[in-house]
Amino acid sequence: FLIATHGPLADVACGHAGRLITEFDKKYNTEGLPTIVVGDMNASYLEDDERRWGLQPYYYWMKDAREAPITNRETTFNGFGKMEITPRHMLDYIFYRNADVLRFDNLNKPDWGVPYISDHYPIMVTVNL
Repeated sequence: FLIATHGPLADVACGHAGRLITEFDKKYNTEGLPTIVVGDMNASYLEDDERRWGLQPYYYWMKDAREAPITNRETTFNGFGKMEITPRHMLDYIFYRNADVLRFDNLNKPDWGVPYISDHYPIMVTVNL
């Protein structure tokens, strides 16, 4: 799936994409196989973030990997160090269903050999399938 993540239709597109992805999983994953959705959702789940509603389909149908027993709740956006980063910059998610997520990592500490490899830090999970 390709989701528009910037511009005037981004919030609408993200919400519709979340519904489309979760409805697809409900309809076609009849065997209950593990489902993992990873992406820059361009929204935090903070109550005062108006973009939050685009994440709701995932939260209703799936689990947030940040709730793993071992987790990192630091922001995932860094803006190449050119802006103040707040909790609203936790924009990248891994949602899952029918899996056992053991660990969520925000890879914001490794020495990549350059100050920033992207405006977002990589994220990953350790999963027991």
